[in-house]
Amino acid sequence: MNNYIRNILCFFIYLMISFNSYVTGIEKTTYSIRRDMQLFSVAKIDYLAQTDPFLFVSLSDVIPYGGNNENIQYIPEKNLADSHQYQYSKRQYLITKPYRANLMKDLGLSENDQVFIYDYALNRLIMFKISELKALAVIDLLSYQQNGPFYGYQYMLGFAITPPKAFDPATTLVYFGKQNPFAQQKLTLLKWEKIDNQRFPKTNDFEVDYSKPIKYLLDRITFLANANGLRYLVQYYQNSQRLIIEDSKANIIADFIHVVDENNDLWFLNGNYNGIYYTKQWSGYLFENQSLVVFGFERPLSGCPTINFINPSYDRLVINCDYRHLQPMKDLKFKKTDQ
Repeated sequence: MNNYIRNILCFFIYLMISFNSYVTGIEKTTYSIRRDMQLFSVAKIDYLAQTDPFLFVSLSDVIPYGGNNENIQYIPEKNLADSHQYQYSKRQYLITKPYRANLMKDLGLSENDQVFIYDYALNRLIMFKISELKALAVIDLLSYQQNGPFYGYQYMLGFAITPPKAFDPATTLVYFGKQNPFAQQKLTLLKWEKIDNQRFPKTNDFEVDYSKPIKYLLDRITFLANANGLRYLVQYYQNSQRLIIEDSKANIIADFIHVVDENNDLWFLNGNYNGIYYTKQWSGYLFENQSLVVFGFERPLSGCPTINFINPSYDRLVINCDYRHLQPMKDLKFKKTDQ
């Protein structure tokens, strides 16, 4: 091996050691999770044969489960092919009394409660009484190609909804209860501009070595957006993204670190990348009488997305998504199956 190749290899080994040492010093921001409010996402069910596509809100994340018999009190038409396990043959069931009554009881809801469906991109809200909605058990996306029989845990339990066609499931949130929690003040889609690295605030706990800039995702380093009288500053370093929010006097009022790992990735910042226009980062007053929120930076690879409150006294809020149906479709071979 000649000296040139040897020097190149040594250089790359040095970079890898430096990178690993640097990454271990970065810790993802830790959060407490709010338990006083339950939000849900909307899924489009378009993989069942002999059934037109429809929108569905899964509440499985908040339904008490337990073992393979978990849904026997909710799903009708049990098939006792196995004396030890309840099994089911269909990919979709309409949940009717008394099963619906069991479901409502365990959810802590009444038929007279409302479902509030809010598209924050359009600032549009519609409401239904829960009694107007069909309760369904729908086979999850990871199980629908199987021939069955199916176990209870393979179903998503929830309600079919029929909002106007203009509603986009990707920007729609759902709340079940008696009062509307949404402020209905249009959120701001953050518009980013690239700025000099030196304009990013220097803090005591972490400072970037600007003499050795590290490129991340399309050479993006530091970005700025202005909204709600605040400055939103994003900087990428190594496998991490840092979001700092300043008030009009340049005081830091929020500081978030998002780390790419086996459970989490990052969305592109809003804008056009390779012909795809991303509209992920939003901020504003989402909830009545509560702090400003900011969200749309992290892309969970497992689990569900979250909403951050800019006021640090508020815990982060999870959007219940029953992430089984969010598995990448490119990894699945879609074909219609009998229902």
